[in-house]
Amino acid sequence: MNTAAKVQQMMDEWKKESVEKTVFVVRLANACLGWAYVYGARGEYCSPANRRRFYASKGKDNPTIKTKCKNFNGDGYSGCSGCKWYPGGATRFYDCRGFTYWLFLQVGITINGGGATSQYNDDSNWMQKGPIAEMPKDKVCCVFRWDGKTMAHTLLYDGDGHYIHDSGEVKKCNVIAYNATHYAIPKGLYDEPIPPAPTPTPPEGKAIVTGRDVALREGPGTNTRVMLRVKTGEMVTLTTVVGWTYVHYRNDYGFMMNEYISVGDESVTVTGRRVALRAGTSTSTRVLDRIDTGTVVPREKLPDGWAYVEYGGKKGFMMKQFIKEG
Repeated sequence: MNTAAKVQQMMDEWKKESVEKTVFVVRLANACLGWAYVYGARGEYCSPANRRRFYASKGKDNPTIKTKCKNFNGDGYSGCSGCKWYPGGATRFYDCRGFTYWLFLQVGITINGGGATSQYNDDSNWMQKGPIAEMPKDKVCCVFRWDGKTMAHTLLYDGDGHYIHDSGEVKKCNVIAYNATHYAIPKGLYDEPIPPAPTPTPPEGKAIVTGRDVALREGPGTNTRVMLRVKTGEMVTLTTVVGWTYVHYRNDYGFMMNEYISVGDESVTVTGRRVALRAGTSTSTRVLDRIDTGTVVPREKLPDGWAYVEYGGKKGFMMKQFIKEG
């Protein structure tokens, strides 16, 4: 692990060499591998005094600011000697968005925003941004993960198939090891606009998953069981419901097997005994109710906004807003 002084020496040399901004940022990120995580930090020196300062304002929700520092937590350390983050000299610490902020600041680029969500939402920061499927795979950029409510994490993409980010400490991983959802290229990093990677056009009868970890559900409703989740960029097969009819009975909407009902234009008549009304189009799906012989129930159309698809040997329903049809 490098000391902060060593990294500063590296940066001084790169500046003398007039290293390109993208190369500078990636080299710098790699030089900081192993440095600590502190919530709210943006490259301050890793010291007990600085940890106490951040703990005073952030420690209620982030107790590891204290527990990870053996000098601060009363674990017998006097000073920083012997600490993993003191390799013979001081290092720096960050949180995830503080790390990318600090990296780009060293090449004269300021990314505004107090958190990952505000950073991404501030269009003044970026020359372009979008879903991860459109990220140019050979360009350095910031990468984000949307958790359904906020941008929960920020990473650096090195333009060569790797993410470098601060989570516990600064670390590096292959892109397949982390499910990012969005990318953004800072203004001033490249001189010319970068064309985004084209989203693949699915062949006829297929769809591309554009959402993150999209649920394949047994029925067309968010209250039904998730059979599996499908990653961004995966291909699913669009199909049709065969052998089952979607109906409404009492307070439930579900599927009945055609062999046990007589199907009309607007209703069905139950011909079997105690026929199951199921959440999905399989006998392994949940039974919502059982309906007696002779009962007439309304026939329904599948809800708008849902597609019936096949993936990984399973058939189920996906929300159309998270897929792109051909």
